[in-house]
Amino acid sequence: MIAASSLRGHLALSLIGLAIGISTMTLTGASVFYGLLLYQTQGVPPSLTEWLPDKFELVWAIAATVVSVFIAVVSAVRLAQKFLIPLGSVAANLRVVAQGDLSARAVDGLGSPLEISQLVQDFNSMAETLQRMANQRAVWNATIAHELRTPVTILQGRLQALNDGVFSASPQEFRRLLSHVEGLTQLIEDLRSVALAESSQLALGMRCVEASREISLVLESYQPRLASAGLTLETQLTEQVVECDPIRLRQVVIALLENAVQHAAPGNVRVSTVVEEGRLYRVRVEDNGPGVSEELATDIFEAFYRCTRTGASPTGGSGLGLAVVRAIVLAHGGTVICVPSSLGGAAFDLRFPLLAHESAAT
Repeated sequence: MIAASSLRGHLALSLIGLAIGISTMTLTGASVFYGLLLYQTQGVPPSLTEWLPDKFELVWAIAATVVSVFIAVVSAVRLAQKFLIPLGSVAANLRVVAQGDLSARAVDGLGSPLEISQLVQDFNSMAETLQRMANQRAVWNATIAHELRTPVTILQGRLQALNDGVFSASPQEFRRLLSHVEGLTQLIEDLRSVALAESSQLALGMRCVEASREISLVLESYQPRLASAGLTLETQLTEQVVECDPIRLRQVVIALLENAVQHAAPGNVRVSTVVEEGRLYRVRVEDNGPGVSEELATDIFEAFYRCTRTGASPTGGSGLGLAVVRAIVLAHGGTVICVPSSLGGAAFDLRFPLLAHESAAT
């Protein structure tokens, strides 16, 4: 049963009305045509009975109208299967998604046109993306709670012990507490950077700087940290003016060096820069192993993703360092990838765009 108030019902009624109208116009036109034909051949105007159809013609007209209505209904059903069923499925599932059920998926009709099928596919892709984002948000919330709870619990325990007199309020104890606070502050700042980048609101203080000088400042201050981890620093820096946020540039270099401290085996860490194609400034940080498998080369830039390098034991860290690196580089309009290093480990390639006049002059 087709409801008259539905789109399918309107389509059926429109086709039925069209069929009846065509049949009526055909019958009327035939009567007028034959009447005029009789008038021209006989020279006498036809009588009223000659204008009107006889019983046979009337039965034929009624039968033709019934057949036309039947064809119209069949056509309406077929059109509904091709057009209205998938459109109705999209509309119904939109309401389901609006109510919070992101598992809803639309169903394509049998033999639907390409545009209708594409609409159904786009809706299902959108629903899948929303569901994946909702799942990721739930994982994020749980992971953030875990990451924040650990340092806060440690601080709470140490402060409670100081209050109870278990530990003495020595400078060493305060330095230990301060280190936990600094770690917690860094974690919060990393979370903030990733969240702002994902919403395209990460603020950058863009200005023209000598990039190699900014990187050298980081390397000088971080060299003792690398040495304590058994890493020897090698540098191959190319002087180049780059339009970037120098604070964020130093932040990504620190994050990559800390990643090497956490994951690389004792050996060499090489930091190099070079101008590519006259328009890109590449910063590479690489170590001598163990490397990152090709399957994980993209996943490691996801927030809270922790992987064990080939042949390495699990290490600490919040899992945000490389996510922050990617967020900052993308905010600059650049790219970041992880590839095998000539040293035998992993190489992180960061590419920043140069100034327009620098690219033209090169």
